[in-house]
Amino acid sequence: MQRYTGAFVLDGTSVEIGPLAGTLIACEQALMDAQDAFVSALEAADTVELDGDRLLLTGPDDVRLAFDAVDRYQALVGEWDVVNLATADAVTGPVAGTAPTVAFADDGTVSATTGCNQAGGEWQLEGNALAIGPLAATFRTCDSPDGIMDQEAALFQALEDTAQMSVAGDTLTLLRADGTITLVLAEAG
Repeated sequence: MQRYTGAFVLDGTSVEIGPLAGTLIACEQALMDAQDAFVSALEAADTVELDGDRLLLTGPDDVRLAFDAVDRYQALVGEWDVVNLATADAVTGPVAGTAPTVAFADDGTVSATTGCNQAGGEWQLEGNALAIGPLAATFRTCDSPDGIMDQEAALFQALEDTAQMSVAGDTLTLLRADGTITLVLAEAG
């Protein structure tokens, strides 16, 4: 997932966006082409309109972008599969042969399964600020698959390091206060 930052100036219904700077993450070419088209359209938008819970940005050459408001609380509640997690060295996918999950319950509790142990705690959300923990975990030792205990420690630490969240479609990204990724989760299906 790319992240972008930049300035915008809003004057009534006129808007000027950009230039935007983004992270450098290589993806499939089709995804990168779509991303480039989106950023170009966003920077070209010059008119803004708010229609209920929908933000419309329009501009020359038939630029039209629509954004619907998301109830972050309801978007967060549910079971999520771990796609990527922060380790000491990198953001990486789960160990082969494991399927770690994180579940946010409507009662403010969170649980995580790693393929070996389970952990649970509480979560609180205010805007996009998300606090998780402290977590309590079971203490089973697992020898296989190779790396499962390191993955478990990284997952539990990533949850406790989380300070904010971003949701886009069926992808939930948890971030530290400085905006770096702790976890990327996909809605369990």
